[in-house]
Amino acid sequence: MKKNTQLLILAGLMFFLPAWISSGQVSINTSGAPPDNSAMLDVQSSSQGFLPPRLTTSERDAISNPAEGLIIYNKDKKLVEFFNGTEWTQIYYSSSDEVACGQGFKDTRDYKIYQTLQIGTQCWMAENLNIGTRIDGILDQTDNSTIEKYCYDDNESYCEIYGGLYQWNELMQYTAISGTQGICPAGWHVPSDAEFNALEMFLGMNPDSVNVWGWRGTDQGSQLKSTTSWDDGGNGTNTSGFSGLAGGYRIGLSGNFYAVGILTYWWTATDDSVNDKPEVAWYRRLDGEYNDIYKATTYKRGGKYIRCVKN
Repeated sequence: MKKNTQLLILAGLMFFLPAWISSGQVSINTSGAPPDNSAMLDVQSSSQGFLPPRLTTSERDAISNPAEGLIIYNKDKKLVEFFNGTEWTQIYYSSSDEVACGQGFKDTRDYKIYQTLQIGTQCWMAENLNIGTRIDGILDQTDNSTIEKYCYDDNESYCEIYGGLYQWNELMQYTAISGTQGICPAGWHVPSDAEFNALEMFLGMNPDSVNVWGWRGTDQGSQLKSTTSWDDGGNGTNTSGFSGLAGGYRIGLSGNFYAVGILTYWWTATDDSVNDKPEVAWYRRLDGEYNDIYKATTYKRGGKYIRCVKN
C-alpha cells in the first residue's frame, strides 16, 4: 500500500513538471528558461564555447560502431570531424582553389586550415605556409618527392606558430618561373617581387620607392606586423590584417637559426637572372626597430618564410 502511494505522488509531480524536463530536454545556463523547442540540449554562454571530445586519429578509429552524426575534434588534423554513417569527414571548409577571399580554407595535402585576406585586388594567405617534413637546419633541402621544411631551432612547435622555413629552390619546387605554384596549395602561387610591390603600394608606399634597394616606405612595415610576437612591441599595428610574426630565419651557410622575436623574412618568386645573378633571389624583411619594409636579394640557400597569393 505504501509503495502504491509513492507511485501516485510521483505521477502527480510529473504531471506538474515543465514539458522540457518531462520530455528529456536539457538546458544549461539558461537562467531557468526552458530549452528551445527544437533542441534536446540547449547551451547558452557569451564567454565560453562547446568543447567536444579531443581524439587523435588512431583514437577516433578505435571507436566501436560510431553513431551517424557523432562529433569529435581531431588533434592530429586540427579540425572538427563527424561520422556521416559511412566515414569520418571534417566540418566543411572551402578547398584551396574555391575559397572566397576572407574565408578560411583547408589544404587537402595535410588538412591544415589557413585564413585569407583581401589587400587591394590581391587575395593573400593571412599566415605563413607550413607544409612538409621537418629536417634539421644543418641539412640542405633536396629535389625529391618530399616537401622539406625547417622549423626554428629544429623544433616543430615553432612551425606551428610561425610556419615553415624554406630554401628558395625548395619552395619554388626547382623551377625559376615567376608565378609558379611551388609548394603553395592548389589555386595559389609564390608571390613575385612585382606582387609584393603592388601590396606595398596599396598600403601607401610611393611608387617611386618600391624598386629601391634597402629600407623603403613609411609605415607599411608596421601595417604588416602583428601586434604580438615582436620583442618590445615591434611597432606593429596590423592594420592590413597580414599578421606578420617575428619568426626569425635560417642562416644559409651554417644552418643555424637567428632572430626570433626580432625580425622576419619572406621570399619572392623572383630571382635576379635579369642582372645575370641567378644564384640570388628577392625577399622582403620586417624588423622590430623599423616601421618600413626592407627589400634586397640574397643567396637562395637561406631559410625564409613564404606567403602564398591566390591565382
